[in-house]
Amino acid sequence: KKVDPDTRRTLPVLTKPDLIDDGAENGVKELLLGEMTEGFERGFHMVKGRGQASLNKNETIRKGLSDEEFFFRNISPWKDIEDKKLFGIPQLRRKLGDLQVEIIRKTFPEIIIEMKEQRDKTSKAVRAMGTTYSTMVEKRAFFFQVRDELVDTTRRILTGGKTRGTAHGA
Repeated sequence: KKVDPDTRRTLPVLTKPDLIDDGAENGVKELLLGEMTEGFERGFHMVKGRGQASLNKNETIRKGLSDEEFFFRNISPWKDIEDKKLFGIPQLRRKLGDLQVEIIRKTFPEIIIEMKEQRDKTSKAVRAMGTTYSTMVEKRAFFFQVRDELVDTTRRILTGGKTRGTAHGA
């Protein structure tokens, strides 16, 4: 709860239900169903990953998912729980995907506001720079104007105040 104190983004996952000691299943079931503890807004989820024996046999992920589904549908007390959305990696993927979409939807308006503020700030800074030129003809004309002013200023400085077309400077 340090990172997510309100538990809005936390989805606790219970693993290895096949290794729960005999007699302890009901306590874990109560935890899974939210009967034992409070504080996790999204409740708990349970998965049964492939065990070491499956990994040693090089069983596929597909086989592992199939075994997981079989386990939750046929082994007590999990088979007796009506809400099958509490079990399995495919359901966990859906929950996490839904959570991600929810978080994006909630933060997107804030991002849009921030982007508009940055756009307005940038537009203001661009306007403060003066006229903007959109065509190449306008850009070239502006370039030559700046170039001529720079050349004229440089000549005046180097000649002690005399500028092009004047006898005594500006």
